[in-house]
Amino acid sequence: MDDDGQPIKDDEGNPITKIDACVSDFEMAKVFDEVNEHSSNNTLTRQASARWLAPELVNTIRAEPPSDVFSFAMLMIELFTLQPPFPHLRRDAQVIHRIVVMKERPPRPRSPWVSDAMWQLIQECWNEQGDRRPTMGQVVERLKELENQPPVTLEPEEEEMDTD
Repeated sequence: MDDDGQPIKDDEGNPITKIDACVSDFEMAKVFDEVNEHSSNNTLTRQASARWLAPELVNTIRAEPPSDVFSFAMLMIELFTLQPPFPHLRRDAQVIHRIVVMKERPPRPRSPWVSDAMWQLIQECWNEQGDRRPTMGQVVERLKELENQPPVTLEPEEEEMDTD
């Protein structure tokens, strides 16, 4: 469903009733290894944006699979909000400060598809310690478990409530 509650349609105008997502390795680890091998410094490049980077990638040279798990959680936020993480911040330095120094993460999206279990998974993927994040295999299994859950009923926000 789109924001207006209308079914999303495919190219032929048929309602899309099921989406089969394919979760795969972001291979950011390989990208960073290649960038670092061919770069004279360790600054961020256009090949990677701070909005999706795990905090450990700011201070380390080598990316590992747990970094991809963090990035995947940021992608999930983007899918649920239809905006990149921290859309109100214009500069990568601001995003890095929020993620690394302030240890801030995007807020929980107000979406019927973000159940408590989904939000818990996203937060686990953001663990400060990479070795405490789930593996992508574990993320896939958890997403499969959540696949058939009905959407969450959202309560109206305070400003939407009629106070008459």
